[in-house]
Amino acid sequence: TFLSAVSEYGVTRTCLVPTAIEAVVQALHNYPADLTSLRSVMYAGSPIASHTLRSVIDAFDCDLVQFYGTTETFIITLLRPDQHRLDAAQILRSCGQPMPPVRVRLIDDNGADVSDGVPGEVLVRSPWMFGGYWRNQEATQAVLSDGWYHTGDVAFRDQDGNLHLVDRLKDMIVTGGENVYAAEVERALEAHPAVAAAAVVGAPDERWGERVVAFVVPVDDMHVDADGLALHCREIIAGYKVPKEIHLVDELPMTASGKVRKDQLRELARSKQRRQR
Repeated sequence: TFLSAVSEYGVTRTCLVPTAIEAVVQALHNYPADLTSLRSVMYAGSPIASHTLRSVIDAFDCDLVQFYGTTETFIITLLRPDQHRLDAAQILRSCGQPMPPVRVRLIDDNGADVSDGVPGEVLVRSPWMFGGYWRNQEATQAVLSDGWYHTGDVAFRDQDGNLHLVDRLKDMIVTGGENVYAAEVERALEAHPAVAAAAVVGAPDERWGERVVAFVVPVDDMHVDADGLALHCREIIAGYKVPKEIHLVDELPMTASGKVRKDQLRELARSKQRRQR
C-alpha cells in the first residue's frame, strides 16, 4: 500500500517506525516502485541499525530524520539528515539533540543531575508539554515535578550533546544485584550477522533475583544457535549481561505501532520456566 501510494500519488514526506521502513526495503526486492518523489522520511520508536542504514539510504534516496518524543511532550530531540552518515556509527545510535526551546535533564535515583556518559532518567520541560492527565490528578503528580515531566526513559548524553536512549526504567533487569539494560543486550545480539531482530526481558530467578532472557529472530537462510550467540555476546558485553536463555523464534510480538510486546515475552519466559520445573 505504501509503495503504491508513493508511486501513484507522488508522496514527498512520510513518517514510519523503523520496522516498517525495513519492511518496505525488503518489499522493494519483490515489488519495485518509483520512490523518486520522496524528499524526507521521519522515523521514531527506535534507531535504525547501522548495518541496515546503507540499504535504507539506497532504497529511499532522500533525507532521513529521527525524532524522539512522547505523547505528553511531543517531539523532544531530532537526529538531523546530515547526521545520518554511514561513517558515524556512534551518532546513528543516538536520537540527536533537543529541539529549541526543549530542555532536557538526566537524573539519578536521588534526583541529582548526572555527568555526560552516565545513564539517568530523562526529564523534559517545554512550552508545548501537556499540563496533566484529564481528571487523573494522581497519575499527573506521579510524572510531573516542578514543571519537569519524568519520561521513565533512561539515557546518557555524549560529549557533543547527543542523547542516547538506553532503556525504559521498567525494562531494566536486576540480576545478582547488577543493573542490566535490555537495549544494550539487544544491540549486542543484533550485531551478529545472522540475527534479524532481538528482544530481551527479565524473568524471575531463585538465585539471581532475575535472569536475562533473549528472544531472537534469525536472518532467513542463515544458521545460528543459542550457544554461538552467547559466545558472541561475551565478546561485546560483560558476562553477567549475557542472556542465560536464548530462544530462537520466527517473529516477535509487536504492537500496531511497531514496538515489541515485552509483556507477552515476559509471560512467555515465565511459562517456559514453569514447564521446565
